[in-house]
Amino acid sequence: MKIVGLLVCVLGWFIAVLSVKVPGVYAQLLVAAAGFVVAVVGAVGILNSAHLKDAIWKA
Repeated sequence: MKIVGLLVCVLGWFIAVLSVKVPGVYAQLLVAAAGFVVAVVGAVGILNSAHLKDAIWKA
């Protein structure tokens, strides 16, 4: 699950970087914000929950 979270984070970063190719300022802003949201969901939602399952203090 940690690999999936990392891949989602990278996908969000890639979407944000690709916003440079989108014509129009507001469209660029929207695509960049969508990429940021995808990266945050990957980091906070998937990656953090996978880490908390195997946390060292839950032994």
